[in-house]
Amino acid sequence: MLVLFLIGVYMFWNLVVGAMGFFMPYVYETVGGLSNTQANILQGCFIGIYCFSRIFWFCSSWR
Repeated sequence: MLVLFLIGVYMFWNLVVGAMGFFMPYVYETVGGLSNTQANILQGCFIGIYCFSRIFWFCSSWR
């Protein structure tokens, strides 16, 4: 049962991450009026913020 739960979680997580990584720079370019480089930098900043927040969250919960 746990395996089915993990498959469901990771399946939806990969769907969200794939859509964010592929489509969001395009949305930033067309709707936000950014250049391709600016959209990619913005996406990289969001990924970096997410990674550091996850590291902080898990490291602070281990105390």
